[in-house]
Amino acid sequence: IHDSEGNLVGTGVVDENGNFEICNLTPNGDVDIEVTDPEGNTSTPVKLHTVMFDTNGASSLNPGSIYVEEGKSFAKPTDPQKDGNTFDFWSKSNDDNEWNFQSDVMGNESIVLYAQWSPIIYQLTLDLNGGESSIYPPQFVEWGATIATPAEPFRTGYTFGGWNTSKDGTGSNVDFAVDTMPAHDLVLYAQWVPIEYAVSYDVNGGDTENPADQ
Repeated sequence: IHDSEGNLVGTGVVDENGNFEICNLTPNGDVDIEVTDPEGNTSTPVKLHTVMFDTNGASSLNPGSIYVEEGKSFAKPTDPQKDGNTFDFWSKSNDDNEWNFQSDVMGNESIVLYAQWSPIIYQLTLDLNGGESSIYPPQFVEWGATIATPAEPFRTGYTFGGWNTSKDGTGSNVDFAVDTMPAHDLVLYAQWVPIEYAVSYDVNGGDTENPADQ
């Protein structure tokens, strides 16, 4: 296989039905190729253009790039994966215009197809963990979004000690200014610190000394 300037750019094979298959041609921009068989016969030039797939931050492997003949359609790659998101479709313009792999064909220049994603919405539950405030209704928050700071709860005899991912406080403390919604449902537990009060004793006329304060 030679490009339009006569440079060797790859090889190919012809199957028993006469179909030509490129073997080792690495996609790189736009190229006109000519196929020369062992007898020296040269084909009509074929225009190939590169399709590059941009996964927009996917956690799975990138499909890479392929060469597609001008005016031809091409197969849809395996859907990529991205934490906290659902894959929607591929878009040439990186917006809501979906590329249709059944009907859209390669134009006269190389293109980039961008993966489009929808953030998954997860449930956030605030557990009072013994508090006496009104129960917080569940919230539904997109993955990666910040969580609004809830009103501070109260509990008689305790001061509020923040929110933690574990009921006993051994998990992670939450900082609503910087923390975002993880890629799963989340329960946060109110933490409480007992208030300490001073106890004094007055023998009220007794003959013994007053006991030490506690």
